[in-house]
Amino acid sequence: MQQGSLRSNFSDQAFWQPRLQTDKNGKAKFKVKFPDDVTSWQTIYLAMNDKKQTGQTQATIKSYKPLMAKTSLPRFLTVSDTCYALGKVVNYTRDTMQVKSQLFLNGEKQFEKEQACVDLCLDSLKLIGQKKELKVKYIMEKEDGYFDGEEKNIPVFPVGLEEKKALFYALEGDTIVHVKFDSTLGKVKFHAESKVLNVLDQEIRHVLAYRYNCNEQIASKLKALLAQKQICTFQNKEFKEDQKVKRFIRLLKKNRHSSGLWGWWKSSQESNWWISIHILEALAEAEKMGYEVQIARTDMSRQMVWDLQNKKNSYHDLRILKVANLLNLELDYKKYLKELEQDSLLNFTQRLQIAQLKQAREISQDLSFLKKYRHETLFGSAYYCDSVARNYWYDNSVQSSILAYQILKKEGKKHASEIRKIRNYFFENKRTSYWRNTYESAQIIACILPDLLKDGKKITKSEIKISGSHHQQIDKFPFDMELNAEDEITIEKTGTYPVYISCSQSYWNSNPVSKQSDYVIKTSFEEQSDDLLKAGEQVNLLVKVNILKDSEFLMLNIPIPAGCSYEKKSAYHPYEAHRQYFKNEVAIFCEKLKEGFYEFRIPLRSRFTGNYQLNPARIEQMYFPIFNANTKMKRVQIKDTH
Repeated sequence: MQQGSLRSNFSDQAFWQPRLQTDKNGKAKFKVKFPDDVTSWQTIYLAMNDKKQTGQTQATIKSYKPLMAKTSLPRFLTVSDTCYALGKVVNYTRDTMQVKSQLFLNGEKQFEKEQACVDLCLDSLKLIGQKKELKVKYIMEKEDGYFDGEEKNIPVFPVGLEEKKALFYALEGDTIVHVKFDSTLGKVKFHAESKVLNVLDQEIRHVLAYRYNCNEQIASKLKALLAQKQICTFQNKEFKEDQKVKRFIRLLKKNRHSSGLWGWWKSSQESNWWISIHILEALAEAEKMGYEVQIARTDMSRQMVWDLQNKKNSYHDLRILKVANLLNLELDYKKYLKELEQDSLLNFTQRLQIAQLKQAREISQDLSFLKKYRHETLFGSAYYCDSVARNYWYDNSVQSSILAYQILKKEGKKHASEIRKIRNYFFENKRTSYWRNTYESAQIIACILPDLLKDGKKITKSEIKISGSHHQQIDKFPFDMELNAEDEITIEKTGTYPVYISCSQSYWNSNPVSKQSDYVIKTSFEEQSDDLLKAGEQVNLLVKVNILKDSEFLMLNIPIPAGCSYEKKSAYHPYEAHRQYFKNEVAIFCEKLKEGFYEFRIPLRSRFTGNYQLNPARIEQMYFPIFNANTKMKRVQIKDTH
């Protein structure tokens, strides 16, 4: 009662002491400063002696003050939300206290109230979602100067959906391009880069910043870090992410199935061959660079030989042979590949994979079939694909061009010009400033980086001249500037080394309309009126999805009202691979959804009365985000049950 405090350090974890050792009396002690939460802490004690005998127990530590001020606040708000939260003054003494309670929002006083507190005094705290963050300070004071209170920051999320329109150009040799922007959107971020390593470094950082961690993305991040290490070595810089590399290796080994392969997520019931190949490529590269990996080859080898001899499916067998080759397992590759080539239903990508396996096992072959599938872009970049448009993230024109690049590179220097043209195709394909997904980014980086490091010392000076609405001569890179949406410019590039240009207009659509395509998505509150909930009651946010075409690797982003909290976080369905919970939304991942109707439920608890904005729910193909659908905006009201 002698010391006042404004509490602002809140945490779900009070302390962690993993290296305590008892003294000769069998006692251990330490000092700790608890977070500012006024709560009960569940404390767990684990112990082991020198004979490897173990024991554990648990107890509760309560933190409180005889007279204090507490708040009950939502974890977030959305712009324009009106929320009625709670402030309370709690008196554990035997005396009635005369107190003054005050509320401040972003430093401005909202109210001041003097009252007599016997046991408990409640204040209604009106919060309105504004700006990017709401700083809430609720304090209680006595006449003698004693005070207590809490200060918390509430993130405020914007209304609507973020959308982006971008252009990317890979300017090779002497080139002129004319660029026009969408005049209805905001300012244009113009970025020019001459050193290709900087472009790749930007892409690597983009992959590493991706917030989800399925097995494919862990492997992609591992590949990105290994590429970053190669760039650091080339530039004589220190690589500081060894611990991250080792952590990703541990995660991948931990997530492996008993078969030795991997699914999309750790919780996936079935192994996925393409993801397993991607992961093994990353682990093999890590092992090659000196990291301890220890891939269990023996058990996998037995399973693969059994599958090859019994299943007899070309699509499946080709994947097995790719994994076996990655692990350098001893198999009769010539025999199996010859059998595969007899399949008349093989597509172009599969024929490329067979050609690559033959190269790896030094089996002679004729590569003249590649010419039939070669194409050029307007800028002279080369790519390889057949006439069938495939929307698989592991089978498309970029993936087949990666295979063609690797095959031609192994053939020798005679294809140097063609390899450079394919490389330019990859950069020309960066339509939104980045490649389409983490898998594609990791594959391209791993494919072209060794050649770029080899050629990096041959960098010659390049320049660009901008004319039209804006005039500028640029010979120092990277270069950034901002343009108006109404501007039209001509970019003239000279010099022998490529210049990469990205122009992006990011904007937030604050009033998105419902969009349905090959997917239809709808949300409602189960057994409730869509726009009216009762405070204190449990309610399920029901998400209905209609899949019109069989789809793979889908992601649903389902926002929740700020006045609700999660009732529980383990409501998985058989067709879900993973759920990830954020303050303002739930992300649901589905590896495969066949044509049909599906329902997902998110158990919530309505806690704070008020009016709330519910942002659109969205479904998209994770590796091809252009295939998507979303609901419209909704308003939700939470009323008191009394």
